Amino acid sequence: MISPETKKTYYVTEAKGLGGRRRSTNLGTEANPRHAQQGTPEYLDGTLEAMRTSGDPVRSGIARKLQDARAGIGGFKVVYLEVATKQKAGGLGFTVTYWIE
Repeated sequence: MISPETKKTYYVTEAKGLGGRRRSTNLGTEANPRHAQQGTPEYLDGTLEAMRTSGDPVRSGIARKLQDARAGIGGFKVVYLEVATKQKAGGLGFTVTYWIE
């Protein structure tokens, strides 16, 4: 059963394969850099802004909905999940980290 609360939640998932590492990107300018690492709210905001201004109406629409949810508009929220494959004794496993707005 899907609860009304679940219907107002967007899940953003970032998956990393074995040996995958978080990247950092410059969200500012060359003269005034502002670096953000994957998995942070700042990185998500930068990615959503790039999607919103991409010129692609589908990407732009998704970005707007997620930006509104991050702002709490309409009672929506965002859950960010990072899933990473890890080498463990006896095989592979995974870890999940998350933050919730």
